[in-house]
Amino acid sequence: LFIFGSAMFLIGACVNVAQILDAESLSVLQFLNATAIAYIIGSLLFLLACVPYIWQLPKNLTAQEILNLVAAEFLVGSALFFVGGVLNLWRVRMARAKTTPDSALPRSL
Repeated sequence: LFIFGSAMFLIGACVNVAQILDAESLSVLQFLNATAIAYIIGSLLFLLACVPYIWQLPKNLTAQEILNLVAAEFLVGSALFFVGGVLNLWRVRMARAKTTPDSALPRSL
């Protein structure tokens, strides 16, 4: 079930790439591209980390080595999801700042 969910995240990240064609400026295009790359690589790492759980372990690898590899893939994938989310938030804030009049923006002290 987790493999299916990870595959769906990967498909969703690939569908997200279609939005890149609708970018209205170069900065939005760069943010969408970076977000899509982070999501695709993160989803792929999650999917790959699920696969060793259904394999029979080879004789030359210990279970601890496999678990260390899988844990590293999950950690890096999670970090990429976080980076993608931060980039998306940054892009949205930049877009809102461009559409909001300067008088409506909060002023820092």
